[in-house]
Amino acid sequence: MKRLFKNKSAMAGLIVLVVIILLSLLAPIIAPYGYADIDIPNMFSSPSGQHLFGTDHMGRDIFSRILYGGRASLQIGILSSLTALVGALIIGSVAGYFGGTTDNIMMRILDVIQAMPGFLLSVTLSAVLGNGLYQTIVALSIGNLATSARIMRGSVMTIRKSEYIDAATADNTNRFDIIRKHILPNAFSPMIVQATMGCARAILTAATLSFIGLGVQPPTPEWGAMLSEGRSYIRDYPYIITVPGIAIMLTVLALNLLGDGLRDALDPKQKR
Repeated sequence: MKRLFKNKSAMAGLIVLVVIILLSLLAPIIAPYGYADIDIPNMFSSPSGQHLFGTDHMGRDIFSRILYGGRASLQIGILSSLTALVGALIIGSVAGYFGGTTDNIMMRILDVIQAMPGFLLSVTLSAVLGNGLYQTIVALSIGNLATSARIMRGSVMTIRKSEYIDAATADNTNRFDIIRKHILPNAFSPMIVQATMGCARAILTAATLSFIGLGVQPPTPEWGAMLSEGRSYIRDYPYIITVPGIAIMLTVLALNLLGDGLRDALDPKQKR
């Protein structure tokens, strides 16, 4: 934690991320209008005191929709990343510790998943599962699972050769207790970094899915869906897509800065 707190860029990313999360959580209190409130006479209103970021083609307040949209985008990023993390911990630790046939079977299954490019796999799964928040979370979780599981497997294979693992084995400690008590705590550090980076990738991918008509669909506000809705008006009313684009950029940048800081803090070899 001391190394992390000394990293100014990581702290800047953490502060920005916390602010974005708080604004999204407090959307019902902060938002001046409902995210679905239509005001036809005021459609395409420029940013002003009445509408901080202006209004869209249906007169909906963009500032309110940005706040509520952050809920969907962050929920997709965090939940898909956590789901992939849990699956990777189980698959990677079992495959890495037991090796042999178990390892071969699990890795061949992951090879099948990784045979398709990550984004194409997410698009395919999203199309099969259907549009919606939780369908998108499942699609992105499966897409991120293989890479995370391989990272976990590599860490476990390195740690299982340690002397304290040999000592626990000689003491007749149950194998799953060895994994739970000795291997997982020591192999978890790279997974924290992977989860942080995976959250940023998931937010970008979810925005892309919404932009091409998959993922979260209107009227539910989501930053990628807002970009898709506003692209027809980019020439005359650029603020409609500029604001959600900046929101996505800031969130992903904050997560990447935090992930880099965590990597340096958790690995003393990276200390500068």
